[in-house]
Amino acid sequence: MLNFTYQKISTSVFSRIDPQLKAMFTPESFDYILGGLLTVNLAIERTKQDLKRFKMDEKAFSDLFRQSDLQASIISALDEIENQLTISLGQMLDVVDAFSPAIERLVSSYDTINYFTVNFDGIFDHIIYGRGYKRKNIVTDFWKGSGALDQKAAAKVKVFHLHGDLRYKPFKKTNYNTPPYRWPVLVVGDQEVKKGIIASNEALRFYNNSLRAVFDNRGPMTKNDLAIIGFGFRDEDEHIVSRIKHGLSAGVFDRVSLFDPEDKLSAHPAKHEWVSPSKENLISYVGRL
Repeated sequence: MLNFTYQKISTSVFSRIDPQLKAMFTPESFDYILGGLLTVNLAIERTKQDLKRFKMDEKAFSDLFRQSDLQASIISALDEIENQLTISLGQMLDVVDAFSPAIERLVSSYDTINYFTVNFDGIFDHIIYGRGYKRKNIVTDFWKGSGALDQKAAAKVKVFHLHGDLRYKPFKKTNYNTPPYRWPVLVVGDQEVKKGIIASNEALRFYNNSLRAVFDNRGPMTKNDLAIIGFGFRDEDEHIVSRIKHGLSAGVFDRVSLFDPEDKLSAHPAKHEWVSPSKENLISYVGRL
């Protein structure tokens, strides 16, 4: 119904950014930054599916849609997103550089690091990889160049996307294969919905099984530290919350640190350090872990 897609907006923005920023991305992964378009695109795709499911006249609906104010509002919003992205990407590069010394120190301090995230946008992934992905040889998120999951990938820093990632999609387009475009698999909804989505996807199962393993057993580590940054401990994330509490109760970790405006572990008997963002910034906190 509308001539807008992730790829078209992504291609347009990608062609306008300066070469230094382009070096951080491939065209295939660039659309992850377009998270602001997710709701609009999903709503349009869902409407298209419903039209077919109920055997409605798609052309008549499209004509009505084009005559309403909604289309003009969406077009205006998309133009604004394009303009803002060219600014925000430059700011993001500054953030990557600002975090780099703290990340370098963190990586040098541990034999292995497991980074679990429920965020879709992957911005902190870029902070971990660094400018130009210079730390790529010591960081993995378990994806091959072909777009397939590589569960046996070995690297010092391991990235696990528990609730999906806008950059990675089943049968994603890469330099090695060009299948039809697919939407990213994102884990949203209540607890039961999330569990169903995770169970149905190989990568999500792998990431969540890895979480379980880390919180069940400390392994051979002589020192095992846990840092929790900005996690909400919400009911819909009970599949994660229960693993954290299990690990704390079982004494899997030697040191537990929470960076959050609230002390969400205050009711748990395990000893921990609570750091509020009002007392210390995130770069400083990460740098001394």
